[in-house]
Amino acid sequence: MQTMHEPAHPSTSVTSPTAEAPLRNPPLSLSRRLLRSAFRVGAVMLVLLALARWTGLVERVAFFHPGTADYATPAGCEEVEFSTPDGMTLHGWFMPAKGLAPGTKDAPAPAVLHCHGNMGDISAHASTSAYITQAGVSVFLFDYRGFGKSTPASMLSRDDLLTDSEAAYAYLRTRKDVDASRIGVFGYSLGGVYALALAAKHPEIKCVTSVATFCSWPCVASDHVPVLGRLLIATGLAAEDSAAAMGQRPLLLVHGDRDTIVSFAHGPRILEAAMHAHVPAELLKVPGAGHLNLFTKETKLHIREFFAKSLGTAP
Repeated sequence: MQTMHEPAHPSTSVTSPTAEAPLRNPPLSLSRRLLRSAFRVGAVMLVLLALARWTGLVERVAFFHPGTADYATPAGCEEVEFSTPDGMTLHGWFMPAKGLAPGTKDAPAPAVLHCHGNMGDISAHASTSAYITQAGVSVFLFDYRGFGKSTPASMLSRDDLLTDSEAAYAYLRTRKDVDASRIGVFGYSLGGVYALALAAKHPEIKCVTSVATFCSWPCVASDHVPVLGRLLIATGLAAEDSAAAMGQRPLLLVHGDRDTIVSFAHGPRILEAAMHAHVPAELLKVPGAGHLNLFTKETKLHIREFFAKSLGTAP
């Protein structure tokens, strides 16, 4: 008797019609979506900030405003051209010393190198140092690249102006009518950064006058654009650091107490850095003066006497 068997069927898995498969990507809540968007925007902003700081783009736009006005050389000034190591031709005026003692007119005279500010050209800045010649000290004022009659240049950097300042100092030392052992530096506003940087590098420079100069690049940027300004501008070449490196050479700081471009607070900060390093420094506060009107009769007299004493022409 044969036993009948049902044909075998392959094994199958049956899912209950009432069971639901779990969702792999559940929708984000509104708060999580907003947090993720904020993170992405923040990341982009950080990248842009890093690029702006690294390339110096904001610094190039904010700090350098060359003037190229058509001007004539004043009577009594010698027109000068000299070259930089990277092939730029710079223009300047040499203003001979006045009031020299009898018998010394043909001898090399001490000199002051003038590094001017970030706007205009030498025609706009000559009056801020010409009076120094009355102390028996010559003055050499020059234009950075891109300024005045110097070689045109765009998108300047702080290193470009340092290169130009170095070239101006090197040129001044070659003049036969200049006593290379008695050279001081005068810097106004941005130029004070370079005046102090030159003195920090060259110990043979006798003295420095720095007028309305900012203590550091990020600090002055933060004054005008709080928080963000400090993030956008790189550190380095700080006037306060250079002042602290002057050793025993005299430093005169001048600042108006109503300065809205470079606030008065920068002056005491540079002074503190210098005095902490035992540099013989002083700060002349000009009451009621801003950034552009601090060269009063008293201010000029103080600066002139400082250079006369420091460079050995005072009676």
